[in-house]
This record gives sequence, C-alpha cells and structure tokens, in this order.
Amino acid sequence: MTEAESTTQEQVDAMALSGTTGDTLDTTEGTLLTEDDIDDFIAALQKSRRELYIARQQFENVIDPRLIDHVVFRLGAAERHFSYLLQLAKQLNISVKGIRWDWTEDERY
Repeated sequence: MTEAESTTQEQVDAMALSGTTGDTLDTTEGTLLTEDDIDDFIAALQKSRRELYIARQQFENVIDPRLIDHVVFRLGAAERHFSYLLQLAKQLNISVKGIRWDWTEDERY
C-alpha cells in the first residue's frame, strides 16, 4: 500500500468514526471521490451491515440476564452506525446498488 493509499484509508476511517465527511470526501466543496474511496466506503457499509446482523442475532438469542444490557447497547450502536453510513452515502451521492438489501434472517455471511 502506497503512502497516498494509506492516507486515503485513514481519512475514510476517520470520517466513519468521527461522523464528519472531511475535506477529502466532501463533494459539496467540489472534491471528487476516487474509485478507491468509494470502494472503501462501500466495504465499510457492508461491514456495518454485517455487524448489525450479528447484533440482531445476539439480541434474539441472549439468555443470560448479565448480557442483556450489553447486547441492547451493541444493537443500538450497530443500528445507528449503519444508519449514519447510509445517510453519508446519500449525502456524498454514493450509489450502494451492489449491496443486497433483501437478505433473510437465516442468511450466512
């Protein structure tokens, strides 16, 4: 990975964690997104979707009362993170057609 690729990945990660679009990904400022930026963003979106699926499965299967609070927190965080990334994709005009939204509850990843 080159230094430029590393910097771009760090900026995408920082954007996803901080809740900001950052200068390199802010299309309102006229900055163009590279194919790699978009691919990284869609990969983050798919990862977030997987985390949401796992959190839902844990929520449905938790039986230990000591874990209920943890599972509820994890599910809420996963839902908010996924929702945030979808809103960011819309704001940045990123198409997410490559992700199947009609997955079933018993689908394996």
